[in-house]
Amino acid sequence: MFLLSTATSGGSPEALAAIQRLLEIAHRGTGQSRIAARFLLNLYNGDRFPFDLTDFRCLDPDIFKDCLVVLLMDYRPKCQVHVYIKDGQRIWEAMAVASGFIDHDSKSWR
Repeated sequence: MFLLSTATSGGSPEALAAIQRLLEIAHRGTGQSRIAARFLLNLYNGDRFPFDLTDFRCLDPDIFKDCLVVLLMDYRPKCQVHVYIKDGQRIWEAMAVASGFIDHDSKSWR
């Protein structure tokens, strides 16, 4: 289980639980895991990790709902999504490497 950081005042309990569930799913190594990881990475840094919204169609309904809850929280963020999780930056960067996603840091994908 991923621990919440002390910076949780900007997130609802529902959204914080959804982030934790999505992180757990993202680390499982399934097709849905790759989508959950890409979604979380996109919220972390959309320029580096683009996300195709049609990928949502491949998710089970409960996972899709968790994504929507987190997206709604991130609509007007109090802090970046990774800040809600203890050691979040390290976890997100490791997730990017483990997932094998292309990091578009040096050139824009747009």
